Amino acid sequence: EMAVAAIAGCPPKLGSGVDTMGTANRLCELLEAGGDSRGSVFAALHGSVPQLAYSPSGCRVLSLACHVADQSNLARLAVELNGELWTAVHSRYANYVLRELLRQLPLSQHGCLARALGEAAGAAARHRHGCQTLCRLLEHQVGGLVDLEGLCLHPHGHQVVLATLEHGVPRHRRLIARALLSGSPPLILRCARQRHGGAVAVRALRWCCGLDQQELVSAVLASPLPVLLHLAASLSWPVVAAALEAAGEEGGPLAAARRRQLASFAAQLQSTRYGMRFVRELGLATAPPVSVAPAAA
Repeated sequence: EMAVAAIAGCPPKLGSGVDTMGTANRLCELLEAGGDSRGSVFAALHGSVPQLAYSPSGCRVLSLACHVADQSNLARLAVELNGELWTAVHSRYANYVLRELLRQLPLSQHGCLARALGEAAGAAARHRHGCQTLCRLLEHQVGGLVDLEGLCLHPHGHQVVLATLEHGVPRHRRLIARALLSGSPPLILRCARQRHGGAVAVRALRWCCGLDQQELVSAVLASPLPVLLHLAASLSWPVVAAALEAAGEEGGPLAAARRRQLASFAAQLQSTRYGMRFVRELGLATAPPVSVAPAAA
């Protein structure tokens, strides 16, 4: 009891004391022990969550607390972090605590956190740590996206779009598909030429369903043959491969024609590092090339 009483004064100072890791280890031991020891730690943590969340030691204690908390203590932790949400989303350590909280909270309470982010979700999606929190929210089908073109091409924002494609409801995938089909040329082709956008294009071709997938496939394969050859011979080759794979062996006359045309350029494609991977991935047979030159880079 004396040890617990002594530790009760430690949480607010975690991250600033000489032996913060030792204090954190002791608190974690008490949390794992359960019973009255765990209850005493939760009582000591009350009112100190915002201060603790931003230090390595405090982050460790709070993450474990979220993992072992009952619904009552979990709700108290969430309330204390809710007022710090915008700052926590951008913090290396508090962001981790927030993600652990989202893992444990009932889905019915996720909406409050999503609404607290509000219109700032787009900015959070572009942040190194904020994008991870939005990915966690989207795994539970909460929230929406704005400025999809900007997010698809952003180093961090594209991770949120990928999480939406993988974990979102069909309505979310359809919104992304519509965005990728917009513009001239379609956004999916602009994405294909960029590293982060290419990852989005490949996942959309694989994870969108029905008519959306068919239209995305057509948008890629309907490109002029020189454009397809340039994509297939570059870092963008997975997009063309994903389109042909999504079309399947019976993907219609366009997919069949494109497969034959690309196969006829197999020897030329294999002269480049990425073209060789493209040919091997699709198992294209070498055939005499037809008289169409690839587009310039």
